[in-house]
Amino acid sequence: SSTVVVNPAPITPITVNLTATPAGPLTAPGATTLSWTTTGNPDSCDATGVEWSGTNIQNGSTVTQRSGMSAKTYVFGIVCHKAGTSDAIASRTVVVNPAPITSISVTLTANPTSMTLPTNTTRLTWTTTGNPTSCSASNYWSGSKTPTGGSELRSGIPASTQVFDITCSKTGTPNATASRTVVVNPMIITIPTPVPS
Repeated sequence: SSTVVVNPAPITPITVNLTATPAGPLTAPGATTLSWTTTGNPDSCDATGVEWSGTNIQNGSTVTQRSGMSAKTYVFGIVCHKAGTSDAIASRTVVVNPAPITSISVTLTANPTSMTLPTNTTRLTWTTTGNPTSCSASNYWSGSKTPTGGSELRSGIPASTQVFDITCSKTGTPNATASRTVVVNPMIITIPTPVPS
């Protein structure tokens, strides 16, 4: 008699490849799509790490897009399993940088800028760019001013030269300032010419 030996079929090793599209660096709020491919027919794959999760995710699936990602470094991992062979592991790092901070500016106008008593009223108008969070007045006026811009009538200015300043601010960018000078001239007094007697 003869003996026939049947050896088990060799177990094909497995691999997994993980990609992020776009790969980054991204700018907050970032968004990317994670996808993976495998070889060797793994039995299952699991997401690893704190940035995503899921078990028994299908081979070659695409994870729902990751969006609204704040500024930090994300590490996405995946591990695939198959009986009789080593696990396959892959990871992808995605860097999300802070969004750039837009600089701010402010302009200030006065209308009129020069007058003569008894006229002593001027309208101050300021406009801003870059979305400052606060604006304040100084010198011949004071107080908080609307950071999105505004207009204000100033009256009762005495005969003099007065300076109106405004300063706007936003965290992470230099302050923006503007100034306007207003001149109020003394009243012109006309002395009548004497009539000869």
